[in-house]
Amino acid sequence: MKIEDVLDRYGDDLYRIGISFMQNRSDAEDAVQETLYKYMAKAPVFESEEHERHWLIRVMVNECRNIQRLRFRSVPLSTDDVPAFTEEDMHVMDTLRILPYKYREALLLHYSEGYPLKEIAEMLNISESAVKMRIHRGKKAFILAYGKEFGDE
Repeated sequence: MKIEDVLDRYGDDLYRIGISFMQNRSDAEDAVQETLYKYMAKAPVFESEEHERHWLIRVMVNECRNIQRLRFRSVPLSTDDVPAFTEEDMHVMDTLRILPYKYREALLLHYSEGYPLKEIAEMLNISESAVKMRIHRGKKAFILAYGKEFGDE
């Protein structure tokens, strides 16, 4: 498949994941670019469209992790980065941003992207029980932070 086709088919999903994980446009774009570069360099053969999407998202998550390891800065997400977000969405994103990264990535992959626990475990290279625990702890931390920060009891 041509890279233009891959970008047309999966570009929005990859960028959304990048924004969710990285919290700024520049890092999200870097992660998408690196993901597409790896796609071109490795030229993998996929069994299905879902397998291709799964591979790209796994690479994207890993790229986000790599960028975060290399950069010790945090640039707040602004509404300019994602103009389609409502004020409520921005409150949710702000709350997610303060969670530890391992909880944030598990929550986003499960609830935002709809991946089952088994696939998340494969993507993150951890056990299914570790994924369950991260989601459970992440949900508790999210509820506490969202309730305190925004006054929703």
